[in-house]
Amino acid sequence: MKFCKHCGHQLKPNANVCSQCGMNVQKPTRQKTKGSLSKKKKWTMLVSAGVLLAAFITYQITASIFDQHRAVDQFEEALTEGDTEQLAAMVTSSDPGMEMESDDFQGLVQYMEGNASFVNEEISSLRQQAEYMDHEDEEFAANSADNSLFQLNSDSNNWNIFDAYSFEVPPFYINITTNEADTAIYLDEEEIAVADQDDFSQEIGPIAPGQYTVKAELDHDYVTLEEEEELNLIEAPQDQIQVDLNLDGEYIHIDSNEPEADVYVNGDALDMTVEELDSELGPVVTDGSMTIHAEHDYPWGSASSEEEEITGTNVSLEIPTVSEELKDQLMDMVNENVDTWADAYQNLDEDQYVQVTDQYIDSMNEEFDRMDDADNSWDGELQDIVYDLDSFSMNDNEDQYTTTFDANVHYESDGSDEETDLQFTAVYDTDSEEWLLDDHSASASLSFGTPSNSEAFTVDGSEDSEEESSETVDESELEEFLYDVNEASVESINEQDFSLVEGLMTSDGPRAQEHEDYIDYLAEENITQTHVETSLESVDAVSEEEWEVTSIEVFDIHSDDGTETTEFRTVTTVMLEDDEFKVHELQSTDEL
Repeated sequence: MKFCKHCGHQLKPNANVCSQCGMNVQKPTRQKTKGSLSKKKKWTMLVSAGVLLAAFITYQITASIFDQHRAVDQFEEALTEGDTEQLAAMVTSSDPGMEMESDDFQGLVQYMEGNASFVNEEISSLRQQAEYMDHEDEEFAANSADNSLFQLNSDSNNWNIFDAYSFEVPPFYINITTNEADTAIYLDEEEIAVADQDDFSQEIGPIAPGQYTVKAELDHDYVTLEEEEELNLIEAPQDQIQVDLNLDGEYIHIDSNEPEADVYVNGDALDMTVEELDSELGPVVTDGSMTIHAEHDYPWGSASSEEEEITGTNVSLEIPTVSEELKDQLMDMVNENVDTWADAYQNLDEDQYVQVTDQYIDSMNEEFDRMDDADNSWDGELQDIVYDLDSFSMNDNEDQYTTTFDANVHYESDGSDEETDLQFTAVYDTDSEEWLLDDHSASASLSFGTPSNSEAFTVDGSEDSEEESSETVDESELEEFLYDVNEASVESINEQDFSLVEGLMTSDGPRAQEHEDYIDYLAEENITQTHVETSLESVDAVSEEEWEVTSIEVFDIHSDDGTETTEFRTVTTVMLEDDEFKVHELQSTDEL
């Protein structure tokens, strides 16, 4: 039994309306409200929302990866670390035909090592370009790259959603010229061209930015000419870069008293004579790093000019026609036969002469006949012969070689010592291949006194003995030695290294220790020196192997107060030690 909830009246079965109050008494049916969702649909929407959130997050992360600021950070890291592989992946060239590889960035890395501010300046410019991109002001971004090597570019290649960023550099082109054919051109260590003609020119490029060494090299049998230039390809070029690598080779004129002499450069034979070179040699360098000399073969041996440093375009290769070896041969000829010649004079017998020409025998035969007719004889004894080593001369008359030389002959005659000045004449006999005495006569040019350059031969009974004049020394050699000593002394003072001069002083003499102490003293006073001049004033023989040498020496003395040129008169004891001149003692030094 049911009752109305509104008035309490009993309701009829299945009544929908109360008969008493007329209110609806039917129990309402539960209905789904409009817009309500099923459980499945709710899950679908939840998943969709998650996907969208994930996509948004992914987008934000991906966008940050492809962000131009992050690209600049990555590029800075690659530059700072010199990562050429990473740079090759990030850098492009404005020349579409140029592909950037890791090796192309070695020059850039080298440049950065010597230019610490470069990276900071470039990154600062790139960050400014990135800021302009944030405001989508590409024109300002491009303008900000005007003074920068790198230009930041965007490229929508990543699914056409995000911009990718690259760093563009300009290509460099260089025009290289050189003046000698066959010159090899190198970019760093790589040969990139060979000149096929004189006044050669070739464009090289495109080249990536960086620091490079461009070198021209020309090899000859006797010289290698080089010229190089360092290039910093950093600032964007307005046009082609010009590099002139002209080689400073010179062609020198050679003159010699023997046109058929063989020419040597740096000690190596050219297999050409002065005449075959047409008196010209080149290209060579004239900075003194190359040397030249000539050698000529004579029937009795070879002779050589002095080896000279090439410092100019004219070189005279004077070959001494009478070499030291030839002087020895000629003196030996006289010394070995002097006894038989004396016997021939004593006996008036020309048949006792050996190593003489037929003409000499004929002339002596005539003289002996005159002496015999006059009942004259010579009963003397030779004592010694002193040769003037500066008197030797040569004459070549249609391949007939004749030499003359002077000597002072000492002999004893009638119990008294006498001397005479003679000039000997010798000719070279090609059949016997030896020098023959052709004449001797009184010398009008010989003036000994105290000869400065001589050699003596002493006749000892029936035995010949040859020796150097006991008190004679070559003064020019002594002067050259003292010059070398002063050069080495100054170098040892300036370098504070005694070993630089030690070999020119006797090991047990006082001069060595004095100079070593002198080096220490000048170092404390901060004094250095320059050797200006050394000239010989006099030489007095103390013994066969010791001389007292007086020289005039000029030095520039450098101190904290300035430079002063000072001249000294120095007396030095020089000795022979192991057949070499050595300074033994500094006796006195007087400032002039």
